[in-house]
Amino acid sequence: MSENKKFVLVLTIILVIFGGERVWRSFRRRTEIPEKNYVVVMERHTYEDRKALLDINRATLEEMLAHKVSMSYGRKIVEYREITGGFEELQELTRISGIGKKTYDKLKGKFVVKTPPAERKININEAEDIELLYTGFTKKEIGKVREHQKAEGKIFDNVVLMDILGGERYEKLGRKIEY
Repeated sequence: MSENKKFVLVLTIILVIFGGERVWRSFRRRTEIPEKNYVVVMERHTYEDRKALLDINRATLEEMLAHKVSMSYGRKIVEYREITGGFEELQELTRISGIGKKTYDKLKGKFVVKTPPAERKININEAEDIELLYTGFTKKEIGKVREHQKAEGKIFDNVVLMDILGGERYEKLGRKIEY
């Protein structure tokens, strides 16, 4: 190869390298986010929607997260709705494991019961303890149900359940139970 061709080849390679580097630098500058202060602009109705109370029986997990409800509580609320059909009153939040008085006081400021819960019954003989707890049974009542089932077998009718729970508690819970 002649000296001129070698010189042109070396010069071309150098130009390609430097040109490529300049293109790369300009590309990087465009993709980097400059360190400036930004102002978030939000339409008024969007801001007001964020302040509005969520319907606890309809809110999606994403909506709960947007309203600063933690992922853990959001999932538990959704699980509760799936098991029971929904909330009749916000006080039912305290039935959920991990939601005590302080957490309830925070959460009740984010929710409202607008939509009635779906009518859903649970089978007393097949339900797990958490299902009974979410339905409104106390731990003591669940213990009595389990003792009866261990000693006598399945609960076949409302008379037996009424004996276990007592009349007043049966009136409150009986409509949610099937045998």
